[in-house]
Parts: sequence; structure tokens; C-alpha cells
Amino acid sequence: MGSQAGAWEPVQNDSMPMWCHYADKHRGVVLALDCIEAIDSPWLIARPIIYQDDPPLLAKEALIRSITGQQPFDYEQFCLDCVHIKKADWTYEKEWRVVKTIARAGEDDLYSDWAIHPLNFGSIYLGHEISEENEKDILAILDYELPHMSAYKTVHNSNERRLQFNKIR
Repeated sequence: MGSQAGAWEPVQNDSMPMWCHYADKHRGVVLALDCIEAIDSPWLIARPIIYQDDPPLLAKEALIRSITGQQPFDYEQFCLDCVHIKKADWTYEKEWRVVKTIARAGEDDLYSDWAIHPLNFGSIYLGHEISEENEKDILAILDYELPHMSAYKTVHNSNERRLQFNKIR
């Protein structure tokens, strides 16, 4: 998931390492998030992570232009660029991040939580090892709180070594 200048990527719901690392070894869920301009979705400012082995150049060119008086140094852009770089070992994550450096009206803390409108949750994928109780509870929450969401149950196709998804709601 992610966008910059409208460049949305399709949902990446079948990454085995991601299911193992972040979805409790297939006992958890994956959420597909929707970017909706009409409700000011935070995903509108999401940027993809840049994966590289070398550390960031620390805005070398921008610093030179600033020191020589050619242009002011854009500290905000520098910080945004730094939080969007990770080691190449993590490339399989295909991560996008939402980072905002300017506080919203009425905020003065160093960070804040951003409330997410319910319509930003598009669908949910339940891991193939999820407990019956957790599956039942999640589906009940969807019925009550998020009736617009689609739900899929993950099936591990061991012959093809991949995940498949069956719509259950």
C-alpha cells in the first residue's frame, strides 16, 4: 500500500516472510488499507522506503548549496528523506511510511496518533493458523463496526509454496 503523486501499488498480502514476522506466524491478520481523498486519508502522504546498502548521503549537495548561499537548507525535507531509508536486507518488506513533520492544529507534542477513518480499512486477510476464537471475534467486529470490509481466509498451498485467499465475507 502506498502513494505519492497517486502511484498506488496493489495489496501485497502473500509475502511469506511478512506473514511469519509480522502476523504471528500466520496466526494474525493483514489489513488492506484504502486511500480516500474525500476523507483526508493519512495514506495520501505515504512514501515508499528506499532500500540501499550505503547510508544516506546526509543531503551532501543540499548542504553545499546552503553553505555557498545558493539555496537555504530544507531541514524538514532532510528529515523526511532520512526516515525513508532502510538497509537493502529489508527490501522484501516493500514498506511505505506516513511521516508528518508539522504538527496539526492544536498539537504541540513531538508525536501524535492519527485517527483513521473506518472507510480506510478496505479488507482483511486472516492467517491460515488463526484460532477459531480469534476468527469468530474478528468477523463479529467487522459485522458490527466495519460492515463494508471484505474478509478472506488464507490457505497455504504447500504444493506450490504460496498463499491463496478465499473470500469468507
